[in-house]
Amino acid sequence: MSGMNNPLTPNSLYHNHYPDDEIDLFELVEKLFSHKWLILASTLTALFAAALIAFMLPKSFTSVAIINESPEASFAAWNSSTPFIPNQVKGSDKGSQQTDNYLTPDKAYQLYLKYLTSPATSRYAFKQSLLAMPDPETGQPQDKKSLAANYQAFLSNLSISSDKSTKRTQIHYTSDNPEETARVINTIILPYAREQFNQTMQADFSAQVRVQHQKLKTQIEHLESNFVSSNSLRLTELDEALTQARAAGLTELRATEVNATILNGATYLLGEKLLKSRIDVIRNRTEKYRFYSNPKLEEDASKPYIKGVSGRVFELKQLNSLKLDFSAMTPATIEQPALVPVSPTKPNKKLIIALGGILGLMAGVFLALIRIAINNRKERQKIAGHNYPSMTDETIREYNDSDLRPEPAHPDAR
Repeated sequence: MSGMNNPLTPNSLYHNHYPDDEIDLFELVEKLFSHKWLILASTLTALFAAALIAFMLPKSFTSVAIINESPEASFAAWNSSTPFIPNQVKGSDKGSQQTDNYLTPDKAYQLYLKYLTSPATSRYAFKQSLLAMPDPETGQPQDKKSLAANYQAFLSNLSISSDKSTKRTQIHYTSDNPEETARVINTIILPYAREQFNQTMQADFSAQVRVQHQKLKTQIEHLESNFVSSNSLRLTELDEALTQARAAGLTELRATEVNATILNGATYLLGEKLLKSRIDVIRNRTEKYRFYSNPKLEEDASKPYIKGVSGRVFELKQLNSLKLDFSAMTPATIEQPALVPVSPTKPNKKLIIALGGILGLMAGVFLALIRIAINNRKERQKIAGHNYPSMTDETIREYNDSDLRPEPAHPDAR
């Protein structure tokens, strides 16, 4: 019966229940619901902080323009001039020269994109943008360090991307001023790139016309010089033959005594009369033609040019009459100009507030779980303290096997 007096019986040791560590979802939801005000407060706090951040962040606006190839009709004036300004390529025939000079929409578009994406265009656009303007408060120009930092910011805000499949090119620019985003693209970048394209085409056209003009003039001078030299040489030969014929007393050609073979080596055998006639013909020949390289009186305009010169003179006139309006050349078509944005692209207030709400909800649940875990630990400690009281005034007795046997129901059972 002594075991009945001990507060720590075997049954109490082996049959006392502790809180279960297994997760019961319904119990967990119930406990989380009991902390609903903590979760709600955390969520609302995060939403308020996210909304405050979203409205305090600086706004940025982005505008975009879309360009594409121009139709072939835009280069009709240029291509109509290609027969008169063949490209000066060694070893190429006339057909290949005209093909090299022919301006296709793709060739013009690629050249335009080269200037659109060039560093020179970016630098020019930056100098015309608000980032390079003097300080509005002091009116003083920015120092080099500030300009360098603003230029890097300008480059990071400017984006140009091309789609090879559709040939479309998009120009994006981001700024804190909505009007500035559209102005930089529409009035600075696109016009400057087109101006550079037109200047290049005009310089190339002028250079080719100048080279072709000089080439034709050189050919004309060469033909006329050869004509004059040939006549002068022939006239000298006939004068010498006339002197010889006079010395020999030959006045006329004796056809029975002279053949063609002898005449080739002895022109004086033609006789004085025939030689004088030939000399007069050669001297008058130069008076029958006009020379482009040596223009004379106005009455020479009725005279013809020598063989081979008239065609080249016509080409020169065609070259001089070529007047192209390069300002009308459009290397790219603007499918969509840059529009002034209505709403900022950054910050995305809806996204920031949504993320803030989600993070606040997660933080609230996490705090609630921590409180639940703390309460469970306290409950375990409380149960453990109830099962194992302090035994400072009692003697702990050791149990033997007989103590573990159940006591008989009647005293005589012993």
